[in-house]
Amino acid sequence: MSLPRKLPTYHITPVGLHVARCFGMVEIGSVQSTFNGKTSINPKVVAQFEILDWHDSYGNTPVVNQFYTVSGHPKAKLRQDMEMLNGKAFTDAELDAINTSWMVGQYCMINISHVEANGFINPKITAVLAVPPSTELPEPVNVDQVFSVTTPDLLVFNELPVWAKRMIKSSPEWKDFPRQDGWEIHFDISPEAANQPQF
Repeated sequence: MSLPRKLPTYHITPVGLHVARCFGMVEIGSVQSTFNGKTSINPKVVAQFEILDWHDSYGNTPVVNQFYTVSGHPKAKLRQDMEMLNGKAFTDAELDAINTSWMVGQYCMINISHVEANGFINPKITAVLAVPPSTELPEPVNVDQVFSVTTPDLLVFNELPVWAKRMIKSSPEWKDFPRQDGWEIHFDISPEAANQPQF
């Protein structure tokens, strides 16, 4: 009997709207990407959302990640999602006074679809919406965390999933960060800790 590569669907966050909360904002540094034949390097962050209205067959609270380019442009996905949670557009003064960590701790509704890549099915966030006023908000599960690649916190870094550590360590910001002798010993990435990111 061959071994199936796909994760059973009862382990994957179902398609549709879910009550969620952003508990983490992780700077992964500048990433090179190509769009319409043009290559650019832009700073990226990963917002971590905990799904609070569904648990997998083991009783675990799923975490779904959303990648953003750091931009305050009106058409930027990050700004649009932040303004959706804010309930209105930010003024220039308000935008100047906040940063990406503003999303941490915010409850929301997220719409999930499923995508298949490399033989795996993963949940994908297709929309981030404000929570209706009458919605009962479940208690948080994960501890809030914010990681900055330019001023890294060792304790927060060591709690990040391995795929995030690898992306951070490949960034120019990480490579340019001044270190003391032996500093890298805190950032050992063991094969046993590896896991698959959810997009």
